[in-house]
Amino acid sequence: MEDSQERLAQQMLRKHLKPIAEHLDDPEVQEVMVNSPSSVWVEKAGQVQQVESKLSDDAVRAAIVLMGRLDRKDVNENSADAIIDTQIEGMRVAAALAPIAQDGHSICIRKHRKVRFSTEDYAEQLAAFHNGEAAEVKLDEREPEPPRVSGEGLSDWVQWLIRASKNFLVSGGTSSGKTALLNALLQHIPEQDRVMVLEDVPELDIGVPNCVRVQTNHQIGIGMQNLLKLALRYRPDRIVIGEIRGAEAFDLLQAMNTGHDGCCCSLHANSASQALARLETLVLTADVGWPMEAIRAQIGNTIDYVIQMSRTQGRRHLAEIARVDGYHDGEYRLTPVFYFNPAESEGPG
Repeated sequence: MEDSQERLAQQMLRKHLKPIAEHLDDPEVQEVMVNSPSSVWVEKAGQVQQVESKLSDDAVRAAIVLMGRLDRKDVNENSADAIIDTQIEGMRVAAALAPIAQDGHSICIRKHRKVRFSTEDYAEQLAAFHNGEAAEVKLDEREPEPPRVSGEGLSDWVQWLIRASKNFLVSGGTSSGKTALLNALLQHIPEQDRVMVLEDVPELDIGVPNCVRVQTNHQIGIGMQNLLKLALRYRPDRIVIGEIRGAEAFDLLQAMNTGHDGCCCSLHANSASQALARLETLVLTADVGWPMEAIRAQIGNTIDYVIQMSRTQGRRHLAEIARVDGYHDGEYRLTPVFYFNPAESEGPG
């Protein structure tokens, strides 16, 4: 794109997004996140904060269509171009039209830094942390006491799991309560976290204010892999997938392995060990050409816990929690944290 076109594109983008143009122009703002026309967030001086928004649906849609045209795409709600990922001078723009973006048209604009840091700047940052000026309270990384069969300690353990930003799977058979458990777990996500929720069917209810929910539309060619690639451009603290069923498993592992902690998803499996085997199978469908040992090592290094749900005599219940301690000598090292079998607990008769 020529310089004159770049300048015109920036002018038009600011025109469509005029109510928040001040944030686009603010040199201290690194990212502008339009979760929906009524929910706008910015990252300024390293802190994410919500700002006032008077954007209209039409204005946000017009901005997305403009960005698509610059990328030679006919952006509309009925094609795979309903999501875009493009660049103009000084900015990277990712966006999704509704209803792919469940709460309304959504844009995430990352501004390229114009300020260059010196080694002295980094030294000052370290001094600030050392003196406690910029430090937050550090969460105790040690795993708490495991929950008991009676349920005692379960709530504390779950809150630790979420707040420690562990990556985990929720597995179980059909109608075992996976989604209900995932919904309960996600209520403990800290309010300051930015969460991307990816679903085939809207079922998850995340209680944090800075949340973007996107949904697949296979009829127009937008699957879970497309949404995952979009999510990585949206500056997420956590990525939540309602259920993984295919090649997106590989993309999720890659996201977990590149600094996106606190990710989770559900999948169909009958035990914690079978959940990891199922994940292997799904990764293979991505056809990335990795040897099985490399896939298993990646799974062992990125998944922290597996939480297993079960259904016994019509009753859905937590059956197992296993910690994944890596992959060594040809097998996953699973450490039981919790195990419950109703048939065993009821005794004879």
